[in-house]
Amino acid sequence: MTTEELNWMSQPNSRAADFTMLWFLSICPRIYRDHDRMVAATSWKLVVLLLGFCYRRVEIDPRREELTIRSRAFWLLTRTRRIPFRFIEAVTYGYQDWAIANIFSHAHDSFDVFNVGIRLHGDLHDTHLFNFVGEGSFQNESHYPDWYYWDRYAFDFSGTQEAESKVFAELLGTMIGVEIIPARI
Repeated sequence: MTTEELNWMSQPNSRAADFTMLWFLSICPRIYRDHDRMVAATSWKLVVLLLGFCYRRVEIDPRREELTIRSRAFWLLTRTRRIPFRFIEAVTYGYQDWAIANIFSHAHDSFDVFNVGIRLHGDLHDTHLFNFVGEGSFQNESHYPDWYYWDRYAFDFSGTQEAESKVFAELLGTMIGVEIIPARI
């Protein structure tokens, strides 16, 4: 990866120390290895919260050179989509801050949403795979200096969504053999 790619992947600028990242402050897909395949599935926290309303499972099989997306919505409607690696142009990676306070204030605690997807050759839209959602770090974009908000920085905790989304995007790009590019948000 080039320095430019690492720069945009490192946004937002997290000032929280590693020990303040707490796994229970984020909702991320479960990523595991099944024989020689990598599997990512909807977080059990989200499945329980939504009473099984929707579910997604993505399997990356390097032996068959195929990405399989299995989705379920409304408890019964299922869809399976198989995409050969040769049709995938790139892995997409994006960030949004969904904090309501972002509208009213330039100094706020962010609510991070990192999304990972794929872009197919000749396709105008990205194919969404997963969102990595959770409590972000405190952001000061105001005219006041950082020390003015010392209490917010001192007691700021964030989830693991940024680190987990980066690892998933990098693994996906490596297994498929494509680059990581910014998502069309």
